[in-house]
Amino acid sequence: MSACVPACGLTLYGLTLGKAGAGNTVTLSGGALTVGGPLTLSTGTLVIAGQTLNLGQALTMGSANGTLQVGSGVLSAGANAITVNAGSITQGTGSITAAGLSVGGGTLSASAAGTLTLGAGGLSVTSGTVSLGSDTVSTTSLVQSGGVINANAAAITASGNAAVTAGSFLGGSSTLTMSGAGTSIQFAVGGPQNLTVSAPGTVSLSGSPLAVGGALVVNGGSTLATGANNLSVAGN
Repeated sequence: MSACVPACGLTLYGLTLGKAGAGNTVTLSGGALTVGGPLTLSTGTLVIAGQTLNLGQALTMGSANGTLQVGSGVLSAGANAITVNAGSITQGTGSITAAGLSVGGGTLSASAAGTLTLGAGGLSVTSGTVSLGSDTVSTTSLVQSGGVINANAAAITASGNAAVTAGSFLGGSSTLTMSGAGTSIQFAVGGPQNLTVSAPGTVSLSGSPLAVGGALVVNGGSTLATGANNLSVAGN
């Protein structure tokens, strides 16, 4: 069963999705919708296809039966963070913007070339699964201490530290670009397929050897300091 919510520039204090079954959908239509208070997805799928959903509060996905589907639409959390502890967020060619994204269960799954833009909170994964598809990802930090990150074919730019200490990081055909000077990179498990250092200064390896599965590019004005850590590059 499916239904439509006519957005039409509306602002609501709160919105709760509690359909009869997890397979039931509600689709936004008609324009932008702003939810100034809590958005709760208990059961069913909220579909954003060609529309914009603006959030005035942090979003926590806490139900295994709740799904937020950002197809070709826009999910904008503004200065608020998004947390996925259960359920799922799926993404097509749409865009997701938030102050930070924390995954402690459930899934975030991109299937096409969308955009994921994260602020000071960065991307943090402690459990669950993140699949980045062909996304363009811009984040401050990339932190993983558990769970699975499948980077697929994503282009990931980190202006802060990258620290992958546990879990499973699958590089796929992705590229990680380190753009911040004075930052560090650590992959205790897995590693990026391709690595570009574009920082106007030094990026340092920290705590673990680094294996780059494809190409390593260090741009002019940038330095990659290995210290006592081994660096292996398969592609060049």
